[in-house]
Amino acid sequence: MGNDFVEVEYQRESLSLFLKFLPLSYRMISLGRYNTLLAARVTPQGFYLEDGQGGEVLLPNKFVSETLVPGNTVEVFVYKDSEDRIVATIQRPLIEYGKVAVLEVVETTRFGAFLDWGLDKHLLLPHGEQNGEVKAGQKVAVILFVDIKTKRLAASQKIDRYLKNLDITLNEGDKVNLVVFRETPMGYSVVVESKYLGLLHHNHAFKKFSPAEELAGYVLKIRPDNNIDIILNQPGFEGHDEAVERILNLLQSAENGFLPFNDNSTSEDIANQFNMSKKLFKKSIGTLYKKQRIRIIEQGIELVK
Repeated sequence: MGNDFVEVEYQRESLSLFLKFLPLSYRMISLGRYNTLLAARVTPQGFYLEDGQGGEVLLPNKFVSETLVPGNTVEVFVYKDSEDRIVATIQRPLIEYGKVAVLEVVETTRFGAFLDWGLDKHLLLPHGEQNGEVKAGQKVAVILFVDIKTKRLAASQKIDRYLKNLDITLNEGDKVNLVVFRETPMGYSVVVESKYLGLLHHNHAFKKFSPAEELAGYVLKIRPDNNIDIILNQPGFEGHDEAVERILNLLQSAENGFLPFNDNSTSEDIANQFNMSKKLFKKSIGTLYKKQRIRIIEQGIELVK
């Protein structure tokens, strides 16, 4: 199987399918993942860890604990150091292979942008994997992949190039973590639970969202083609009850039990304060008013004490 074929398949298929074409040494000790390995032997540089299949990786001295002895197992993250050697660390990065996370740009260079991912060596976001210009201090949503030419870990903002909705383990109605990565004519493309693609339709987005913004939402529908529709508030009575509870909690923590929001507030102000649509807000304060938990006054809403 030639390299050209592998590269075509890599661009076209998912990260999980690409694993089939990685060199065997990368499949024993998984680059960009957590590995549970056996502490095998001590050297002046550190501990060599083995996977039981003939593969080994160095855990440098600065990461070796006093309690680690030959025969112990240890969970480590495996990556390449500044000298392009495969090494292990007990540091916990902010992203793993095939997953999506929001990372901060540390600096930009002629090679691309370098991101803080929680390890000593920063992570490269190559120019070809960027969606427009990025700047130091900016937060970006990226996926971690293995560059086919250099065999190094790298980041990409072109998330839907690599991420596919295979083997979905979610159910409709599940509460999920979301990362916005692009606005489309239909709505916002989001990453669901760091590993699936979803769509938040414009009619379910009660305010404008920015790329790399992190949200909580719910699975509205999983379609036959594995596309996932997302909403931000729990559907049905459960969503209404959750909104009522959220408003009550905010009132209880507010000074004098008062918040300057009511039917006259803008949809944007309500969305920013309560993370819900104006329609749901009005319905929820109506419920609280009927239960005599709040008063609706000209200046806003207040708790009944």
